[in-house]
Amino acid sequence: MVLTPPTPPAFPILAQAAEVLAGKSLSKDPLAALKALEGVAEPAVARAAVGLSQLRARAGAKFGSPERVLLTPKGLEQATDGRVAAWRAARLAAGAKAGSGPAQVWDATCGLGAEALALAAAGLRVLASDHDRDLAAIAAWNLRSCKPAPAAAALAADALAPPLRP
Repeated sequence: MVLTPPTPPAFPILAQAAEVLAGKSLSKDPLAALKALEGVAEPAVARAAVGLSQLRARAGAKFGSPERVLLTPKGLEQATDGRVAAWRAARLAAGAKAGSGPAQVWDATCGLGAEALALAAAGLRVLASDHDRDLAAIAAWNLRSCKPAPAAAALAADALAPPLRP
């Protein structure tokens, strides 16, 4: 079954709260970060935003510019290193340009979308999917957060049952 995940209502609120913390060097002082979010977000969202800002502080090697992406601890651990993803994407894009490779790529187990972001940045059309609906929704958010928006989409799908047939 293929499902285009809707954006959960908490995502924009969480992203906005995390933006309040951006650049304030509060990732090492969670209490100060929570204090900065008083009146901006509900306590549960504030705690999640503090966690997100801490993850973003660690995500640079995997997500070159992590200030807009949503992350989970497990997803960040499992994400492809940004340099590796960029290298793979450049090879596929060179093949596509030379006519010996695909111009559209399916990232069948996209997780948070690190590899899909690199593929899209290299100019490839990307379909990203994950069996986990929550991860697919995060990947969709992360792809939409890119500027300019890439030719990419994310959906929930089983890697063993391709969402599109050639």
